[in-house]
Amino acid sequence: MAREFDRIASTAQKRGLIRCLFGVAAADQSVSTVEDNQIRQIASELHLDREDYTAIKADFSEYLAVLRK
Repeated sequence: MAREFDRIASTAQKRGLIRCLFGVAAADQSVSTVEDNQIRQIASELHLDREDYTAIKADFSEYLAVLRK
C-alpha cells in the first residue's frame, strides 16, 4: 500500500500522512520508540526527505518517550 501511495500522492500529502501517524501515536500522550521507528520506516518508503520527517517529528517532541524520564 505504501508503494501505491508513494506513486500517487504529492509530497504535501505524504507529509500529511506522516503527521497523522504521529498524531495517532501521540493519542495516548506518548510516542514510543517502536512507534517512532515504524513511522520513520513508512516515511522512508514514501521517499520523504530526512528533513521532512525530522520537522514533523519535532512537532511531536513533547510526546517522544525517548525524551521523557
